[in-house]
Amino acid sequence: MDNTSNTTANPLPTATIISYNKKNDKSVMNEEELKNHEHNNNKRKLDRRRLKEYYNKLQTTEEQQQQQQNKKDILSYIQLYNDLKSNKVKNNNLIKTTIYENYYDLIKINDLLQEHSSVSSSNRFNELKDKLSELKCFSEEGK
Repeated sequence: MDNTSNTTANPLPTATIISYNKKNDKSVMNEEELKNHEHNNNKRKLDRRRLKEYYNKLQTTEEQQQQQQNKKDILSYIQLYNDLKSNKVKNNNLIKTTIYENYYDLIKINDLLQEHSSVSSSNRFNELKDKLSELKCFSEEGK
């Protein structure tokens, strides 16, 4: 019985030794796993940071492209505005020129009409004067 009790007593310490070894192995594995986990965590953080940087770059390049497109649009609008403004100025100058030309033409016509009316009125006056003198002559002869 003593042997059995010894055998029963022996397996317990052996079991504890095995479990101790397992614990040691596990604790060693836990340290290695912890190192691996920390390494993986650092790697994930680095990957996340790189992804954020990449997305930020993408976003900034998209923003830059949008800004460049906006600048092009603004420049095209400015060019269009300048073209329209220059056309407006040209048209206004053309209208002014036409008005001045018409005004001077009207002045010339007015001068010509005044000359014509003064010539014709003096001619009429002379004609009327001649007729009056003829009538006076007729009336004096008739007395």
